[in-house]
Amino acid sequence: MKLVGQILLVCVLLSVLKALVAFIAIAIVLLLIWGLLFRTPATVGLISFSLLIEALQLHPLVAGVLVVLISCIILIARIKTGPA
Repeated sequence: MKLVGQILLVCVLLSVLKALVAFIAIAIVLLLIWGLLFRTPATVGLISFSLLIEALQLHPLVAGVLVVLISCIILIARIKTGPA
């Protein structure tokens, strides 16, 4: 009987944890939507930074080349137009 109680307790704890993970995922999505509505530049920067970190983890060489290429393009554009 003690074993059945422990199994039930573990099942309840796992279901609570699953519900908590779902709640956190929904909260993050809602916070991103709120951020896009009221703090667009910061939210887009956060999303871009997150995508850059993920790309560096998956394909470090390609992501590094892409970062250098984008940096060069921005630098050339600033030199052509002059200092801001």
